Amino acid sequence: GADDEVPELPSVGPSVKLLQAQEPPAWGTSAVEVGFQCRLSYGSDGKVSDAYIRQGKAIYAGNYIGGLLPEGAGSGGWVKSPVTSGEIWLKIQLDKDAKYLGSSLSAAGGVSDPVRLVDKDRETPYEYYFHLATIDGNKVVQHQAGTVYLQIHPGTFGPSGMS
Repeated sequence: GADDEVPELPSVGPSVKLLQAQEPPAWGTSAVEVGFQCRLSYGSDGKVSDAYIRQGKAIYAGNYIGGLLPEGAGSGGWVKSPVTSGEIWLKIQLDKDAKYLGSSLSAAGGVSDPVRLVDKDRETPYEYYFHLATIDGNKVVQHQAGTVYLQIHPGTFGPSGMS
């Protein structure tokens, strides 16, 4: 039946950061189901047919931004990944006033351009990139899970340097 087609749980790589202390799993979900988790589903040939990313949240300046992944293919909070192998990145954009604009999943990352509180004449959005997972064959290495944090640029508060 349809119940046989539950996506397989990923093997969690050493770089995973499970932020379950801040965000206990909802009732009825297993403890391993956290935001931005990657799951694979397989075709009848045993090869990976689809990858799904669980809907997640970001925190900016102490406030949650929820529902970050574009709604679409997938259900129950799972969104279909654009790729079934290689890297999966989340890009989040905030406007020049640091209000949430949107987010997307892609196979390529970028360099985060975090909010600077001193930018008065900013025209372009601020961009944050998070490497969520890498799919290697039928194995998932999870790099980021739980909640992502949109940091404010350290140079905002005085000279930049090691924190």
